[in-house]
Amino acid sequence: LPRGGAVWRDESPWLTARLQRIGRFSVSHSRAILVGLTLVGLWSLWGITRLRVETDYISFFSPKSVVRTDNALVTEGLGGTQPFYVVLSGEGPGAVTKLEALTAMQDLEALIREQPGVDKTISLLDYLHLLRRTLRPETGTSLPDTQAEVGQLLLLISPEDVRGVVAADHSQANILVRTRLTRSGDF
Repeated sequence: LPRGGAVWRDESPWLTARLQRIGRFSVSHSRAILVGLTLVGLWSLWGITRLRVETDYISFFSPKSVVRTDNALVTEGLGGTQPFYVVLSGEGPGAVTKLEALTAMQDLEALIREQPGVDKTISLLDYLHLLRRTLRPETGTSLPDTQAEVGQLLLLISPEDVRGVVAADHSQANILVRTRLTRSGDF
């Protein structure tokens, strides 16, 4: 604090005058200001209920634009251009390659495929099915019968080939879901 009797100088008289007028108006019309602020608050609450967040970046382009037409072609060819991942976490290394976990993953993947708008799913199961069907065509797309067979199949799969669907230590797995849905409201 300054010593002695400090003298306050008004360095901005026009600002001081305006703030004094606003202060006097606020005090003399406090009830009207309170009612006005309450109405603005209620109107804002109503507006919040009407707020919608949209994620459809494809719709930003004209329907005849190259982006939209190419997106439609890719959707038809690949089974959906909008990917998302379902991440499955196990309790430690090797957890998602246990036969029980693979069975649960297969059930979850089947449930996901049944959902409207889902075009395709890809997971470690696709690699296991492909390899198993190649080695033993009569098995079709069934899961291996034993944990030992799962282990043998995993030895034949390059970790580089499956790094997008399973962690190197097999503690986590991904199910890649491809969809043609682009609007957040479609989900």
